[in-house]
Amino acid sequence: MNMNDIADKILDHYEQYLGKYIGADQFEDSDFKIQLLGYDKVFENCLTFATFGLSKYSAATGERCELIMAADDDLDKCADILVKSVYCMLQNNIRIGAGLLLGGIDDI
Repeated sequence: MNMNDIADKILDHYEQYLGKYIGADQFEDSDFKIQLLGYDKVFENCLTFATFGLSKYSAATGERCELIMAADDDLDKCADILVKSVYCMLQNNIRIGAGLLLGGIDDI
């Protein structure tokens, strides 16, 4: 399955379970490029963030996956923490799996 097919399946899955996204921001450095999508009707009084493009980097993460986070306050700060966490994992080849723990906010 090529990456375009996987991307289409991920967006279909997001739309089925999260609804239509209300916004998207793109983040990139010289090595990685991901998007952060926002959904407003998943949980009451929350904005749900979902990565899109992380699955392209399964060689770094060990899994073909995306990450989702719901936030009810400090939305910009929460989005920033999620993106920085993703980049920390990618840049350091941190495998995603059970028991994954980043050392703390100072490590992100």
